[in-house]
Amino acid sequence: MTDADGLVAAYTAAFGTGSPAAIDRFYAPDAVLVPRPGAPVTGPAGRRAAYEHLLGFGVPMAAQPRYLYVAGDIALSIVDWSMRGTARQGFPLDLTRVGPRSSKGDTQRPSGK
Repeated sequence: MTDADGLVAAYTAAFGTGSPAAIDRFYAPDAVLVPRPGAPVTGPAGRRAAYEHLLGFGVPMAAQPRYLYVAGDIALSIVDWSMRGTARQGFPLDLTRVGPRSSKGDTQRPSGK
């Protein structure tokens, strides 16, 4: 998959399964995920812990691609994303990452395999 819309749709569908393993298939084994500024995590266990935090809210992710750069089987995706709704814990949730300084940027495997 080399189109930004398809990659983001596949990623948000994986997120919608609630499975950290399904999400992690989009990352190379040695990929770095930065869930918040200054807090990079590496390796499957670290990335899965970050996903579990977001998945724990029980709110779907909506995302719009901004840029996708592909080199072989690796892609850098820059995505505006949000999670809005009532968290399973009962409080209103509005996590929004939109704009040039707050986009989600991940290095992903376009195939998600």
